[in-house]
This record gives sequence, structure tokens and C-alpha cells, in this order.
Amino acid sequence: MAKIIAPNKEYNGVTATVQFIKGVGETENKRLIEWFRKHSYEVAEVKKIVDPDGDETPNLDKMKNDELIAFAKDNFDVEIKGNKNELLAQVEKLLEEKKNNDPDGDENGED
Repeated sequence: MAKIIAPNKEYNGVTATVQFIKGVGETENKRLIEWFRKHSYEVAEVKKIVDPDGDETPNLDKMKNDELIAFAKDNFDVEIKGNKNELLAQVEKLLEEKKNNDPDGDENGED
């Protein structure tokens, strides 16, 4: 999935079949993602996590600020702010809390 950020941060409407609210839309369509990139929209590709220690956790150090913000929103439903180091620290703390709350990786509470 990708978050599409419009040049106009206040834009509400539909562009290329993507609904935007306050300048942000979402799509999984690779062709649309490329179209938005070519038309000066910011694109933050977001990968959902399954297990904080698993292969599906992205390399946080390589993520841009907008990607870290989207990652926190999509996976933890929280809004984070700050510079790159502050964003990284906040996301790492969220991942650690998730890991500590479910140390066996068993979401059902079964062993």
C-alpha cells in the first residue's frame, strides 16, 4: 500500500480514482503510484508489520520521515512528529512495546 500526498495539503476530492482527504490518499495500484510520482505527488510506500522480529518489518533507517509517520499511523494508529532521529526513536519504542506486550508472538494468548 502507498500513501499519496497531494501537493495541496488541504485537497479533498478524487484524483485518478483515489479519494483524498486533507491532501492524503491511499492506493495499492502500482500504475497509479507511478502516475502520482510523475505528477509531483509524494508517495510513501507503507509495509504492514506482522511480527516486530520478522522479515516483514521494514528497515527503519532507510525510511524517509513521511514513511515513518505513515508506518506509525498504519501499524499503531498513532501520530508521531519530529526530526528523523525522533521519529525513529518513537517507532522503535512502539515496536518494542508491541514485542513486550506479546513476547511469544501469540496474539491469541495460547501457548
